Amino acid sequence: MLAKVFSGATGDQKLYIFIKKNSLRMEKKAFRANNKNRIFNCILLIALLSFSVLKTSVVFSQQNQDFKELISHWLRTDSPYDFNLDGKVNSFDFAQLIINILPTPPLTPMPTPTLSPDPCSQSHFKMAFILVAQDDFQLTEERLAKLDSIKANFSTYFYNATQGIASMDTTYDVVGMVGNSSVFPSDPNWVITREVTKQFYQSHPDEFDFISIYTAFSTPRYQSHATVYNNIQGIGKELINDREFWGSTSRLIGVNHMRSINSENPEQPWVYNALMHETGHQWCCFVGGNFARGEGGAQLEIIQQGIHYYRGLDSPYNNTTAMNSDHWVANGDGTYKREMTREVEKYHAFTLYFMGLLPETEFSKEYQIYDAGIPPDFDFESAIPYKTVSINDIIEAEGGRTCQSF
Repeated sequence: MLAKVFSGATGDQKLYIFIKKNSLRMEKKAFRANNKNRIFNCILLIALLSFSVLKTSVVFSQQNQDFKELISHWLRTDSPYDFNLDGKVNSFDFAQLIINILPTPPLTPMPTPTLSPDPCSQSHFKMAFILVAQDDFQLTEERLAKLDSIKANFSTYFYNATQGIASMDTTYDVVGMVGNSSVFPSDPNWVITREVTKQFYQSHPDEFDFISIYTAFSTPRYQSHATVYNNIQGIGKELINDREFWGSTSRLIGVNHMRSINSENPEQPWVYNALMHETGHQWCCFVGGNFARGEGGAQLEIIQQGIHYYRGLDSPYNNTTAMNSDHWVANGDGTYKREMTREVEKYHAFTLYFMGLLPETEFSKEYQIYDAGIPPDFDFESAIPYKTVSINDIIEAEGGRTCQSF
């Protein structure tokens, strides 16, 4: 229930203890709902409160080397786009993520994960959360508590998004960090993500598959995912091992740069959809060609703009998937319209395949693609059936999913 606060701007020792009452109330409610034995419930609550009050976190700040990272062109692009370090730039349909004012549906409890060190066959992951600030005053209890709520909830949402096949351990305390001169080399509102992780690893263990970074201030930088390590072939991504440039020696595979914590609301599904989306870019969506009605020899046509699913790829759920394929319902005249609900999104079966989670028994299942227009000229009211695609089709076009050792 505590948040570690790390200051890289000074050499002073920092000691912060934050007791998050809201989080405690949330956990109390969970205990009441899931434990019929009231006596045992009370014992758990007493233990939780005792642990929260007694636990402290002392973090010594260290000076990073004054090291400037070269900022590539995509980081400087001034437009409302979702960027990806694989070199693809495309629109992120945030405008269609409507703030949900309805209660979030009940979630399936997540089992205790067992971590696997192999990204190829991995089904249990671990994520760290960092709140980057320009000074100590921005690391308020309110901001840290908000990120702590997102962190706690995301674990269960990720588990449900993968159909209970994978888990995301988010138990490590939120890390508050005052960025050093390398994090803000020229613009105090522009964070150099690689320098954040380097500063992080100076005082924290290299035991995370993912790191998600939020800012305690407004920033013009748009949310993005950086693939740090990929040894998987057959998913349309190049092999890469850039761990040393991010400060990791053995574990890190991806980094999410998210929005300012000031604009997030832990009660709303779109907060988790955004984090689910960026995390999903570790594996998706890069196979085949963009939807083009077969022009130019386009294969598969399950993606658009080289990085997201084509909107016309039918979702197997009653909602849009985390990587943007939509749910389509019949109009009764041979055409189909898009139907969206306000809830936390899940990963398409294709994404689960790219992650290495889907059993082979599902490889032959066909998924409908509707012709909803060639982006950006969509027709979400009267799309027509175009063709079907299965994972076997993906394997035929891209080759089987295999892993290289390096």
